[in-house]
Amino acid sequence: MLILNKEIMQEPTKQTSKRAVLYCRVSTREQADEGNSLITQEKACREYAAKNGYDVSEDGVFIERGESAKTADRTQLQKMLGYCAQKKNTVLAVIIYKIDRLSRDTDDYSQLRILLKRYGVEIKSTTEFFENNPAGRFMENTMANIAQFDNDVRAERCSNG
Repeated sequence: MLILNKEIMQEPTKQTSKRAVLYCRVSTREQADEGNSLITQEKACREYAAKNGYDVSEDGVFIERGESAKTADRTQLQKMLGYCAQKKNTVLAVIIYKIDRLSRDTDDYSQLRILLKRYGVEIKSTTEFFENNPAGRFMENTMANIAQFDNDVRAERCSNG
């Protein structure tokens, strides 16, 4: 405590910063080797973090190189989930470029969102805006459905082609 003019004043408390992790993904090895998409995603995620007051440590960046979002069984995704579990209630956000980078399956996306919420983590998209209110959750679910729809249409075209 500080005593100033005979009044007791509390010392300024060190303000804790908001912590976030980044998750970036491309589907194919070719995209990963080319690298432009991953660089763009990571840059956008870092800019979003800075603009919104999030700190991102180097061990909080998870880059998925060439794994499909059709399943949640991905190396870096699982590492990111483990990291969030370990840092429960200290990591406040997973920043992604777009919902389809996290998942292209609505059931998986819902399960990921529920799991992250248990850890005190929100999903933040750099290119899509949704808040934690009824309209925002509707938009988030719609975007997750669109990601799965897009994936299903591509799969159907491949099997028909």
